Amino acid sequence: MQLPNDADLDKVSDWLQSLGLGDYASAMRAHHIDEWVLPRLDEADLREIGVQSVGHRKRLMAAIAQRFPATQTPPPAPVATTTTNATPPVSPPATTPAPAAPPAPAAAPVVAAAPGEPARTLKLFLSYGRDTYVGEVRAL
Repeated sequence: MQLPNDADLDKVSDWLQSLGLGDYASAMRAHHIDEWVLPRLDEADLREIGVQSVGHRKRLMAAIAQRFPATQTPPPAPVATTTTNATPPVSPPATTPAPAAPPAPAAAPVVAAAPGEPARTLKLFLSYGRDTYVGEVRAL
């Protein structure tokens, strides 16, 4: 990829001047921001470039969105083409996701016999997923 030329950088500078944000033209130029990079900027990029004002960042983001609507594809990046004899990437085999684990069993309540009462045997039913377990517990 080649760096933008002065004419490309001048377009961005002129556009910033028309927005009343020409103070950022030198920062955009220093960071090689041209019309290809401009629609790819986000607020973090603008902050890194030196646009500290939240209001200016919001104005720039809105102006960029207006200049490069989502339906319009930004100009392609200049790319040097090369040919290789590399084999195409192989996709991993499709896998089926593992079934979800059944919910954990509910804890059985602790039962204590009232003072003076004889101990009792309780029958418990515990459900875990599709399985039901039956058990006996002696009350203390």
